[in-house]
Amino acid sequence: MAAVRRKKERLVRSTDDSSGAKPTAPSVDVKKKLASAENDLRKAKKLHLIPWPVVAAVTFCSGFMWVFAMRDVFSTGKHINALDMPMQKFINSEVFYDDSKGWKSQKGGISIIQGYTTDANNMGGLLLRKVSGVAALAVHSHKLAPVLFQPDDLHWGYGHFDGIYFASVISNLAIFVLYHNYYDDMKSADADGIANLVLILLLTEAMILFIALLSRKISNISNKVKMINTSGKPSNAIVARIVGRTVAIVSSAICLIAIRDLFFPGQVISRIPRDDVYLEWTGAFIHSPPIDSPEYEENYLEAPLFVGDKFVSQLCALHLILSCLMKFTTAFFIKVGKDGSGKKKCKYFWKIQAITGLLLLFIFRLFAGAATSASLDLRWHLMLIGYEAGMFCLYGFL
Repeated sequence: MAAVRRKKERLVRSTDDSSGAKPTAPSVDVKKKLASAENDLRKAKKLHLIPWPVVAAVTFCSGFMWVFAMRDVFSTGKHINALDMPMQKFINSEVFYDDSKGWKSQKGGISIIQGYTTDANNMGGLLLRKVSGVAALAVHSHKLAPVLFQPDDLHWGYGHFDGIYFASVISNLAIFVLYHNYYDDMKSADADGIANLVLILLLTEAMILFIALLSRKISNISNKVKMINTSGKPSNAIVARIVGRTVAIVSSAICLIAIRDLFFPGQVISRIPRDDVYLEWTGAFIHSPPIDSPEYEENYLEAPLFVGDKFVSQLCALHLILSCLMKFTTAFFIKVGKDGSGKKKCKYFWKIQAITGLLLLFIFRLFAGAATSASLDLRWHLMLIGYEAGMFCLYGFL
């Protein structure tokens, strides 16, 4: 688009007398060239800019969800509006928010994290809520960043955002299904107001994104200017193999645990060291005690009372899976491309994944002391998350 604009400016300057005399009226040929340049500029803008319905939908819907995710990280348990208050009670997050001391209060922030674990402070449950917030930030930031900070070299009409936005449609539908499965429980706790709002936002955004992607595919605006692939790689090759291997190792391990927490909560994976300690620390044995286990005999009667904690645990797992979906999309599904734009696309989204990965590393590091007091070692978690975040920083910012 910048090249087309410069072409138009050169044509305008060419109509001026080089000797400094008063410029003459442009000739017919120059007028035709100017009209052609203006037409090319309009086409370039149409190819470059994300359609305004997508911008409006993502800004409002994902912006709302992004604010909620930020609240979960830095002000756990705070209700944003009157509709949100019953939801915080339903998921038992309000116990982490205390503003009784005014500006000296911790208010569910980072300072509420303690270096030891007791039944009263529930550090395992707090970890799930803050990690869920970080993962949600990662998911919704992938949708928000292109519409708020669209780079000059990434164009909607060329399909540069198709992979991420298609993954975003899947993400919205997955979160929608989880909220819908708990809707009756939320309604019984008078938390259906905020649940309805979240369901409407997720479904509306998913529909608009899907329609926009479909219309781009079937329209004629994708007639691309011929570009040369200067990357030296085949068009169907992945952008960076080292990033792909890192994501395959680290994110696959994260997905393994998250899939268990989502579909089989409370089930111990014997091959994972201290997995039973992790489940006990995060409260999984209370809301989802395994059948034919000592925990089941102890907690099966009161397990239904902790359905909100089970929802938080599964929502955290789902957000982690969806954040890993974004990583897999950039690492494996976005290829170099015929125009060589794959590296530009991946670098843009790797920056987001690097920032959110470092934030996740920071949160886990703060809980290291509390986990150690519960006989759970987080050093492997910190090493893997840090390695993946460092790789994203290396290839995203350098």
